[in-house]
Amino acid sequence: MHRIAAASLLTLAGFAYTAPAQAAAEPPSCTHEGFFPNPDDQSAFYRCVDFAGGGTEFTRFEFQCGPGTLYHPDLVTCVHPWQMPRK
Repeated sequence: MHRIAAASLLTLAGFAYTAPAQAAAEPPSCTHEGFFPNPDDQSAFYRCVDFAGGGTEFTRFEFQCGPGTLYHPDLVTCVHPWQMPRK
């Protein structure tokens, strides 16, 4: 109800309203420790850590490569696109 009212007021005032973008899909859940590429974004990766040591509970840390770089899973670092393995 509040979004509709806000959108109506913005339209009357001459402003365009766009609905918030949907959140990107979450990377797969952690099943073991390590660094993994984000399947939906080559410039992102995540790390799974088992702080308890039991192998059943993992904490995921998400990372974003710097501008213009992509995550290289074999080197476990971000590299320039020309350094990526050919598919």
